[in-house]
Formats: sequence, C-alpha cells, structure tokens
Amino acid sequence: MTPARTMCRYIAGSLSYAITITANAQCAPVWLPIGSGPVSGISATTLLPNDNLVVGGTFSVSVSGGVQASNIAQWDGDEWFAMGTGMGGTVYALTTLATGDVVAGGSFMTSDGVYTNRIARWDGSFWHPYIASNGSVGIDGTVRAVAALPSGDLIAGGLFQSAGGTSASNIARWDGTDWQPLGTGTDGDVRALTVLPSGDLIAAGTFFDVPARRIARWDGMSWHSLDTGVSGNGIPSAVIALAVHPSGDLLAGGVFTSAGTAQANRIARWDGTAWSALGTGFTGSNSSVTAIAVLPSGTIVAGGINITSGPVQFNQVAQWNGSDWHHMGLGLPFFPWSFSVLSSGDLICTGAGNPGIARWNYCAECYADCDGDGALDIFDFICFGNEYADNTPYADCDSNGFFDIFDHFCFSLAYAIGCS
Repeated sequence: MTPARTMCRYIAGSLSYAITITANAQCAPVWLPIGSGPVSGISATTLLPNDNLVVGGTFSVSVSGGVQASNIAQWDGDEWFAMGTGMGGTVYALTTLATGDVVAGGSFMTSDGVYTNRIARWDGSFWHPYIASNGSVGIDGTVRAVAALPSGDLIAGGLFQSAGGTSASNIARWDGTDWQPLGTGTDGDVRALTVLPSGDLIAAGTFFDVPARRIARWDGMSWHSLDTGVSGNGIPSAVIALAVHPSGDLLAGGVFTSAGTAQANRIARWDGTAWSALGTGFTGSNSSVTAIAVLPSGTIVAGGINITSGPVQFNQVAQWNGSDWHHMGLGLPFFPWSFSVLSSGDLICTGAGNPGIARWNYCAECYADCDGDGALDIFDFICFGNEYADNTPYADCDSNGFFDIFDHFCFSLAYAIGCS
C-alpha cells in the first residue's frame, strides 16, 4: 500500500484536523473555509513575519479568551485573537512594517480606546497614535491605503486635506517625526498604494491629473505619469487594486477600459514603458477588479464584481496563466476586496459576503477524491456523506458556511469535473 502523507489542514474555529491521502493522489487546488471568525465586511489584510494573518474591516467577532474584537483581528492558523479591543470604526487599509508592527488606516477615531484619528500602529501589545511634533494626532480624513517604503517611512493615502496639521492633499509621508506632503498631492482620493522593486511608490485612485489619470509614480522628489494613465471611455473610472509581478511589472485593476494606448478592460500590465492588456480582460456589465495577487508560480489572480471574460462568467475570481483567464475551482460566494499570499503559496481572499474569507489551497488533494485512494468511485460519495453527517469543513463544498443540498450538488460537480 502506498504510504499516506498529510497534504493540508482544514480549519474551523477551534476545530482542526488533518486529512491524509495517498502519495499518488491527484493535486487540484480548492477553496477552503477559514475558521468561524469574521464572516463578512473584511476590507483589508496583511501578513506578519510569522505568517499570521491580520484582517480589518467592519465586524465584531468573539475570539480566543471569549473577548470581542471590533473591526480588526489576528488569525494564527488555528484560532482568532483580539488586538486590544479593536477599532472604533472601519479599517480600510493595513500594512506590516519591517519591524513587524502593523499599521491600520480607516475611518476610526479610536484604537483600543486611545484617540488615534484614522491611523494607528500596533506593536504586538498596544496601539499607538501618530503624533506630529506640533502635537497634532492622525489625519483629518479617511485613510484608504497605507504602504511602507524601503527607507522605513510610511505612506498614507485616502481622502483628506491635512496630516498631522500639515497640508497634504490625499497622500502624505510619515518620516518618523512628522507628516510630509508628496508634492502637491492628488486632486482625488487615493485608493491603492504599492512599492516597486526600485523603491518608487505607485499611487492610484480616482484622481485625474497628478500628472496622469488615476495612477502615477513618485520617485521621492516628484510625480511621473505612466503613459496617460487609465480611462473609462465615458464611465466613471478608478484604479482600485495594485500588485507587483515577480518580473517587476506593475498590475493595476479597477474600473476602466483603456490604459495608455492599449484597450484593457478592468486590468492592465505596465512594463515600465507601456501598458498592455491581459487578454480581453473583464467585459461584463458593471465589472470591476477590486483585488489582485500573484502566486509563486507567477499566475495572476484577479477578484471583483461581475468577473466575465468574453462569454465566460467567473464566480468572483479568475486566474491568468499568461494567455487566458481560467476558473479557480468553483469560485467564491462573496465579492473579494483583499488578497494575501502565504509563504506556503496559499492565497487568502477576504471581502463582502457570508462567509467573507476563504483560502485557496495552492496544491491541495483532488477535492472529489474524498477518501484519498487516488481513484474516483462510489466510495468517495460514501466518504462525502460521512463528512457531511459530521458537519466537517470539508463537507462545506461551496464554502458558504452552511451545510445544505447545495454542498451535495457542489461535490457532484467536482466529481464530474474529475481530477486532472
């Protein structure tokens, strides 16, 4: 008999168990539920150096120790933990500093009861405000994006007019003592930030002329255009999501139909010189890309609303293999807002819906091979029936947090698709 080996761990609240499969079983990634923590309203994620996941948004959840966590919580792979008592309002943005500290931005005024005014830093035990040398605390408007520069400075973007009492139009830099403007800032809100391998900053959002439409590069001294930016051919446009490919190319997603001179529907790639499309992009009515990630293989993942490419309707998420868009399992039961890639290569997706969090197992066993014997047969249906009777996470095939007839339909579909 072929030796068995553990391939993945399924997590559901305080319950976890390992599934063993034979070494010759097929490898087919699947979406898995994560815990019984926040089930909806997760806007942002970040990973700690130990691969723990921090999520922020608008939610309240009971975590380890029986306490309530408001709008922010941490997952260690087995259970949820509070970060103080949480935030007194929505968290829209998260990033992890080189020190391992977490920065949160949003519309909250307090953090664990401390006045922080929309931006705060977690040191592993306590929340701290950003207090300028003039005594001013925080930022005077909503913070939608945060990013750390290689220098250690912090960038905050959103919809505001001043930071720490200093005039700064929608984007500002914390130098360790005070907030500084980035040139004249932007003439519209900043929705996304990322840092290129060169250390240059990319800012994106709804702004129109800084100096290009909806996306621009800051080199530490001045703003530069990425060709002419993106536009929507008459529709209200925005860049909502950014990611950097291992090649150093920039990926931008949102609501637009062209990037520079390229026709690019809702997602585009910048190689440092010109924009290019990823196939036909997403052409559905009211489509928008709200999250982008790159897997270790280089595969690009896009999530959003009404993700349709040509005649193909994807279920909120799709992957690009370099030439075409493809399904990711059975898709997601919620609209994605944020992706994080674990060191294992697994992808965490969070967003609006119930549940609002799921994990793409980068190389899980073939889902339909329930008994792990390497063959699809009647015994897999018996195995699934037993898992369903025990209400195990495996039996929640459609990852919607409920056990019902749709899980049976889902398993039957997975069985019909088979193992590649």
